[in-house]
Amino acid sequence: MPAKPKPAASSAVPLATTPKMTSRKIRQQCHVDEIGMELLKQSIESFGLSARAHDKIMRVARTIADLEDSTSISSDHISEAINYRLLDRG
Repeated sequence: MPAKPKPAASSAVPLATTPKMTSRKIRQQCHVDEIGMELLKQSIESFGLSARAHDKIMRVARTIADLEDSTSISSDHISEAINYRLLDRG
């Protein structure tokens, strides 16, 4: 009998659906710690990032958290996602 596949990361958002999340779903399902939310707000103000950039950062942070099998998004996940976003801006 074949072995059963391993379940995906234990977060509330399955890894496969994270890129397809709407802005509303991101705000509902991506739980960020207080420090991470403050870091995100400061980055948006400092770098002049748009609401669209905010959503992209949240999606990337959720994916990073999923890869670490974390149920919530920490300030480390937000920081890494912001760095990727800033690299993308060139």
